[in-house]
Amino acid sequence: MRTSRGISRTTGAAAGIIVVVLVVAAVYGFINFGKAASSTSSTSSSGITSATTSSVIGSLTSSTTSSKPFNLTLGTTEAVRWLDSSAMSNDVELLIGSQIYETLLRNNPVTGVPQPWLAQNYTVSPDGTVYTFNLRHGITFTDGTPFNAQAVKFSLIRGFEDPNTISYFLGNTLKGVTYGSPDLAANASAAIQIIDNYTIAFHLTSPNSAEPYIFAMANTGISSPAHYNRTLDQYVGTGPFKFVSWARSSNVQLVPNPNYWNKANQNPNIKSLTFDFFSSSTAEQAALQTNQIDVGLWAFTPTQVNALSQDSSLTLVKGEINRFISLLLNNDTASSPLNNELVRQAIAWSLNDSQIMSTVYGSTGTLSPTLMPPGYQYVTNAWSAAYPHQDIAKAKQLLAQAGYPNGFSTTLWYSPTQYGESETPFVTLVQQELAQVGITLTLNPVQITAFIQAARAGTPSRRRVPANCLPCILSSSNAPR
Repeated sequence: MRTSRGISRTTGAAAGIIVVVLVVAAVYGFINFGKAASSTSSTSSSGITSATTSSVIGSLTSSTTSSKPFNLTLGTTEAVRWLDSSAMSNDVELLIGSQIYETLLRNNPVTGVPQPWLAQNYTVSPDGTVYTFNLRHGITFTDGTPFNAQAVKFSLIRGFEDPNTISYFLGNTLKGVTYGSPDLAANASAAIQIIDNYTIAFHLTSPNSAEPYIFAMANTGISSPAHYNRTLDQYVGTGPFKFVSWARSSNVQLVPNPNYWNKANQNPNIKSLTFDFFSSSTAEQAALQTNQIDVGLWAFTPTQVNALSQDSSLTLVKGEINRFISLLLNNDTASSPLNNELVRQAIAWSLNDSQIMSTVYGSTGTLSPTLMPPGYQYVTNAWSAAYPHQDIAKAKQLLAQAGYPNGFSTTLWYSPTQYGESETPFVTLVQQELAQVGITLTLNPVQITAFIQAARAGTPSRRRVPANCLPCILSSSNAPR
């Protein structure tokens, strides 16, 4: 009998981050080990790591169960757009990238608290504005280039040169940098001080309690200074796996890094690691059940999860993922209804969080009161306290106060396939719920690359927003009062 292992990720997080938190919803993932696990039943460590999704580390470590060499194939419906460390944003990009690149700090897989990784330790100045990292010695990139302070600075500055990357989270905290500055790289360079070959200091504009978490983000992964041409497939890091190839619509192939510095974090029995891409979760499910892939990642609907759980040849292993859905409001146009705080409050009162959760994710998610998953540090109940339930009458009252007693029309941009198949039912339900208070939404599905380019160019949103916060944007409109 074939034994498969997997993970059903159950957490929440969600969004509305430009103006007001609007929807708090949870998502899941589903990993299922098939033919690789069937060869033996003895256990070993995984070697698959993630700097940002700690549950991936624990779940794959406990679920990879072969003591004989095997090829591991993972399936996903999420599109891979970038593998450059500074540009990665969606779950699969981050998971693949975290096999190739590593960060100065890494989130502890149990506590979620950043801990030293490529840095053997670090200190923070008494005023909280200087982070000094002492780097590990003897590490090389997979192309043989030494890992040192010069390589760290080169890699990060290179990331800052592209205003579309999300490594600007780090760059914009540095001394002398204006947020969103187009010359961020030049300004940030002076704030990154190489003290010696293995010591590097980052000078911040002001204390930032989130700084250790930023240094643990996969987007601050360090790449080799000898391979930096973004137009070529040059993805070279210090991680447990080495990049081989990327067939854009088909797969990404990796092999173990033979000179990896942390053998305890590397499964010696994995001969190759392949990520196969599927056009739908139905196709991915079929590939999983016919042994074409060993692991199915994140895309399955609640109905599919229930069906796979009933398959006696498969074993479901539950875990967590910190994915979120966000509803972003463009309030940059003075004449737009969305520029009115009462309208934004009305939208919040119009949405039934629990119904959205149960409709889109069934029993595979958990409602979160904030942008952070339940159980994490700093989570408060502010959202739930402010909007404890849906209140259509109150929403209509607020719209009338705002000057829109008959509602208004606007457009909701979203990416229908980028994050699995949850976006369409999510935006459809939002459309239905806002219709109850007179707000008419026109749904505009846009593929993710065009979506991000349009958002950063000013349509539908003029605000600069991170690439991993773009499932949907409620655009401005000039609807009459």
